[in-house]
Amino acid sequence: MYQSSTSIGSGPARAAPRHRVPLGGPATVHYGLSTWLLDSVVFRCTRSGTGDRLKIVIAGGVPLNSHVQRFIAATVCPVIQGYGLTEASGLVMVQIPGNCSVCNVGAPVPSVEIKLVDAAAEGYFARHGQGEIWVRGPSVFKGYLNALDLTREIITSDGWLRTGDIGEWTSAGQLRVVDRRKNLIKLASGKYIALEALEAAYGTSQYVANVCVVASALMPRPCALVNVNAAELTHWARAQNVPDTEAASCSAFRDLIAADLACAARRNNLQRQEQLAAIRVDAEPWTPENGLLTAANKLRRRDICCVNQPSIDEMLAEIKSL
Repeated sequence: MYQSSTSIGSGPARAAPRHRVPLGGPATVHYGLSTWLLDSVVFRCTRSGTGDRLKIVIAGGVPLNSHVQRFIAATVCPVIQGYGLTEASGLVMVQIPGNCSVCNVGAPVPSVEIKLVDAAAEGYFARHGQGEIWVRGPSVFKGYLNALDLTREIITSDGWLRTGDIGEWTSAGQLRVVDRRKNLIKLASGKYIALEALEAAYGTSQYVANVCVVASALMPRPCALVNVNAAELTHWARAQNVPDTEAASCSAFRDLIAADLACAARRNNLQRQEQLAAIRVDAEPWTPENGLLTAANKLRRRDICCVNQPSIDEMLAEIKSL
């Protein structure tokens, strides 16, 4: 199989590496090393669990965990990822069999054009090889039935489909999906949650100045970064005889906020998958001046998550241990 990748409107076109491998070959090559002994002895039980006839796995729908992709590729058979959406008749991009890379969805399928368009509000620009993914080609649908206004929102006059996903090109000409412009996230259960709607609900807590809900297809439920109400923080710290600078990191204060957020979830009739699995408290104000809010006081989600990445990693580890 041969495949090429073309980036239109986001810099010079890039060609993906070309590979030819026999589909269905045993998993004897991983990172360029022969593993025939491991295949025949150690990995035999793993392969038998799939019927011992599995030749290739193609993953789509949600991002595939890189550890899972590497493990299956090493022990069972080649694993490749694809990317698509219903409005484009399914598949838009797919990795080439034999490509051992992870965390990308490969190159465009034949007849499909891809370009990245500036998503300035989210901090992504096509000149940097990043932006909203737009798709064009004969597989793109003509529009929604009896919904002309909705069709005009998603399809441009020259036929480009706005996916709402943010992507970036790798140096090899493959696409990596890094964010969603629509802020609708599919959880591990397959259910969708709306980040902004949840933030509005949890923002009713008296302890919250701002809240950034964090979710992904690898999580069963969302987590949250809570920018705490400074007055409530000071009040609690004085009552507990704890310095203000230490209060935000106290587990007792975090538990108090978590309990109040649970009350907010009940008040707003949130479903189980919309309830928070973990929280972390940030006592530093989020402001336009420090780049965590826009001039209109909206969240700069990407920057907030970047600054608080250690806290996000802690929450992910906490969820896995549940």
